[in-house]
Amino acid sequence: MNIKLFEYALLSLTRRRTKHLFIFTILTLLLSISLSIFTISNSIRQEAEYSVNNLPDITVQKQIGGRQQYLDEALIDDIIVIPGVLSATPRVWGYYNFEYLNTNLTIIGLDPFDPDMSKTLTKITNEIDTSSIINEKSIIIGEQLHKIIKEIYNKDEFSFQTPSGDYITLPITSTFESASNMLSTDIVLTNLSSASSILGIETGLATDIAINVSNPQELSTITEKIENMSPSFKVITKDQIIAYYQNMFDYKAGIFLLFFLSSLFTFFMIVFDKLSGLTNEETKEIAILKSVGWETRNVLQVKIYESVIIAFTAFILSICLSIFYVYFLQAPGLQNIFMGYSYLKPHFELTYKFDLNLLITVFFVTIPLYIAAVVIPAWKAAITDPGEVMR
Repeated sequence: MNIKLFEYALLSLTRRRTKHLFIFTILTLLLSISLSIFTISNSIRQEAEYSVNNLPDITVQKQIGGRQQYLDEALIDDIIVIPGVLSATPRVWGYYNFEYLNTNLTIIGLDPFDPDMSKTLTKITNEIDTSSIINEKSIIIGEQLHKIIKEIYNKDEFSFQTPSGDYITLPITSTFESASNMLSTDIVLTNLSSASSILGIETGLATDIAINVSNPQELSTITEKIENMSPSFKVITKDQIIAYYQNMFDYKAGIFLLFFLSSLFTFFMIVFDKLSGLTNEETKEIAILKSVGWETRNVLQVKIYESVIIAFTAFILSICLSIFYVYFLQAPGLQNIFMGYSYLKPHFELTYKFDLNLLITVFFVTIPLYIAAVVIPAWKAAITDPGEVMR
């Protein structure tokens, strides 16, 4: 690097500080917003993957006329004998309309004979002891929901209205703060009997059946055998759920990617307009430099130094601003777009994830184009005969 030319580039930036400060500000804001959006998407996707990894390998549901129906628990006897099936467990769960907050609570019935569910819930709820609700009628809820119930009713119990119109009042024996931030707010844990009563599910019926397999390579074969049992069975694999989450976050991130590309195009139109038509002062300056012995490559070096200083400073500053906005301020405004709007919205803390691929992609999409937008007009001016410019 030629130090003298670098010093001249710094002086040139200082002399035309207004124009360069304008471009620097726009570029920094554009990069900061873009990095923040993609960082939020990656962080929430990482949290969703943690939740999905706790799901069973296969979930069997029954659908008739496009509506989900309850399954007969006797179906387990037919599924468990399929070669490769490690376990098959009926699950009772559903949604309860909490009219006061105009939101839905997720009711989950715990099965004491299901080691996989117990292990999963233990991991999710930070190793809380769920045995207290297995043998007695009570509930365990998230901390945020517990605070709301205390504010509304001023007591440690909650009354559920069953589909038949009766009320079931269950005491709150404990609360939990989920190890997964996306799960703790609207979940209500209780035993199978209480869950069935709240949701109006008859004895011997289940919402769905959770299946785990011993060999993942046999997953497609087992899935096909279960589907052949009845045309009303809907078989969902863990990979399909993961793909759904992936598509959901990619869709939302894609909307912002379109915004990013549109803004990027607009930005470079502004830069091209600012720089393609060099001012008379800048053109004369280049002509004078050529007339006193500067070569074209010297002029281009100065312009490259100028653009690199602006671009790299804006890129580094945008990384710092996006990290501060996302991880220290928790992305106010933008986080709601990905998480949704709800009174019982999870108290979600975005976890730090350094994504080198993201930084490299944003860098090569923006920085080289900006440098080219600066250098090309300068090159055109540098190859012009100095005498013609001065005349």
